[in-house]
Amino acid sequence: MNGSINIKELARHCKVSPATVSRVFSGEYKVAAATREKILNAAKVFNYTPQQTSSKKNIALIVQSTEVLGPPSWFAGMLVNFLLRDIYKKGYSVHLCESGDVELLQPNFITAAITLNWRPQAPEFERLLSQKKPVVAVNSNFPFAHSVCTDHAQGIELAVRHLVSLGHRRIGLLNIRNYSWGWGEQSREESYRKTLESEGIEFDPLLICHDTSRGTIPIEELSALLRRDVTALVCGHEDWALPLNHFLEVLGKKVPDDISVITAEVPGLSEWMSPPNTTITQNVSQISGAVADLLEELVRNPEIELQQRWLPYQLIKRFSARKI
Repeated sequence: MNGSINIKELARHCKVSPATVSRVFSGEYKVAAATREKILNAAKVFNYTPQQTSSKKNIALIVQSTEVLGPPSWFAGMLVNFLLRDIYKKGYSVHLCESGDVELLQPNFITAAITLNWRPQAPEFERLLSQKKPVVAVNSNFPFAHSVCTDHAQGIELAVRHLVSLGHRRIGLLNIRNYSWGWGEQSREESYRKTLESEGIEFDPLLICHDTSRGTIPIEELSALLRRDVTALVCGHEDWALPLNHFLEVLGKKVPDDISVITAEVPGLSEWMSPPNTTITQNVSQISGAVADLLEELVRNPEIELQQRWLPYQLIKRFSARKI
């Protein structure tokens, strides 16, 4: 139901055309930032709600940027494909939304939201909270959202214990830095340390290689890590599987003769690496199915207490890790 003014009145107040107002709220076309902000501010003042937001069968699927849906961001792209399939099967439509456009979502437009933005900023938090609709986060642990998470700690434990069983004791870890809300990165490092110690191996923080400011593998740090007599590497991030393979080749390290490697699984790619990679894998289809089931449950009962559902990793043994 519309607020106190209609689209023509809002357009007249903002000195723009009704079509421009429509473009701002549909999100289909880009509008100049100053114009967009003027329209959104006026809409709040006059309690304007676009008529087009009357559907009750929409699920907002929030991503940091649509750019993360393609390589090298394998996980997000794969997950979106499965979510589209599983949510449609539940009878809902999906509205893909970038984080910067969350403010365009109207409360009577969406039934619930899924966020794949692993580090949302405060305005996104506030907007999602103001919707008073169920929010499901994937692989994130936010205080305002239900969540479906794969157990990153258990995945790293699987990798480290497998390498130890092959005789490795100098095992390096490649990980993203511990940002705010970065519980996944923190849990990986904590599991790495605890698993080594449980195997009687002293934890050495110098055997952890963190990303660059651009979120990529730093070849200088990786080179320094390899000079510390490591015999194996664990990398739990899908996006880094190919770059790691490339950098090891550049540095003259043959897998697994010179260095054993366990990476995160990239379906359709890891098995065709040379050699085929031993991996830890998140079952993307299982994650998507769990999200869709939880959404259906929350739509029926929006008042349900916050749910946190955990899914296990699996170890796929191939040929990139050898016995020493």
